[in-house]
Parts: sequence; C-alpha cells; structure tokens
Amino acid sequence: MHRILIAMLLLSAPAMAQNTGFGANWRGTITPGSSARANCASGERTVTVRRGLAEMGQRDGPGVTGTIAAHGSVTMTGGRDGRVTITGRFQGTGFTGEYRTHGCVSALTLSRQGPKQAFG
Repeated sequence: MHRILIAMLLLSAPAMAQNTGFGANWRGTITPGSSARANCASGERTVTVRRGLAEMGQRDGPGVTGTIAAHGSVTMTGGRDGRVTITGRFQGTGFTGEYRTHGCVSALTLSRQGPKQAFG
C-alpha cells in the first residue's frame, strides 16, 4: 500500500510543480454583466494562491477554492450554500474569468500583488 501511495505522489509531482508559479495574493474586481440583476456580486476581491491552490474568502460564509492546472486554468467552488463557481485562467501577472452565483454571471479580473511568493 505504501509503495502505491509513494508511486502516485512521484507521478503527480511534476504536474503539481508546474502550477506553483502563481503563488501570490491576487486582487481585483467582480463586475456584473449589463443584464445582471441588482443583487449580483460586485466589488473588490482577493484570491490567495499557495502551492497550486487558489482560495477566495467570502463575506458571508465559507470560501471558494480550487486547484490550478499546470497551464493556469482553475475552477473554484464553494461559498455559504455551495453555489459559487469561479472559472478562469492565471497568466503572467493577470487573471481573467467568471464569477457565477444564484443565476448571476459576472466578470472577474485580478492582478498579482507583489512578486511571486515562496509558498508557490
């Protein structure tokens, strides 16, 4: 059993190592689309990336998390009622994607804050 676990970790290490270059705090805005309802999410947000895991805290409950793929794409899910989904891509010093919840679709744009951090 231990040999299988070790083999699995070794095989996944290269893929995990490739997505660690995004480690930083990313800050930006959620902007509702032109047809959005009045209660759609908007405003400033921060995403923290550590060791290939992206996390956005939520104002009213549990955060939204997801694992970043080697090429920078991510799908984060969670929130108070589990109905928040963020999809997008980290590339260079920016992130572009969508923030979806309760039938609302908003644009999410983020910028890396400061240099890459050691926590990768």
